[in-house]
Amino acid sequence: MGIKQITFTITLLWAFLAQAQCEIAFPISVGMKPESITKGFHDNYYVTVMNAKEPGDGELVEVSKNGVKVFAKGFDEPKGIVFLNGYLYFSDVTQIWKVDNEGKASIFVDKADFPKPVLYLNDVSLDGKGNGIFIADMGLPNTCGTLITTYGR
Repeated sequence: MGIKQITFTITLLWAFLAQAQCEIAFPISVGMKPESITKGFHDNYYVTVMNAKEPGDGELVEVSKNGVKVFAKGFDEPKGIVFLNGYLYFSDVTQIWKVDNEGKASIFVDKADFPKPVLYLNDVSLDGKGNGIFIADMGLPNTCGTLITTYGR
């Protein structure tokens, strides 16, 4: 075996071991009624968890190679989630939350800020260019969702 082949084998083995250490062993428990998941900060996963449907008992849970922890809490029924421009965004009944990398949550779009009345926001998705998010309201008949961009807010 030549030096190049030994170096390649060691590099390949090192890459395999590094990858294996970063893997998260699914399935894992994150709480009652997990709703949606996305990859976010530091390649960790973030899960919206509705819990027992009591006001304020919803959570955003972080899943990393170090385990599972509550990243932010105090939501009603957190649902669809995306990671865009360094923030997590998710729907919660009639509003959209924005969460930074420290777990600080703020209302990104409140019920009164939508161009049309909303009743029950469900899912969010990145638009085709990654510049904004589509929001689906499953409470209104004949709705197509609303596009909210991240700029200017």
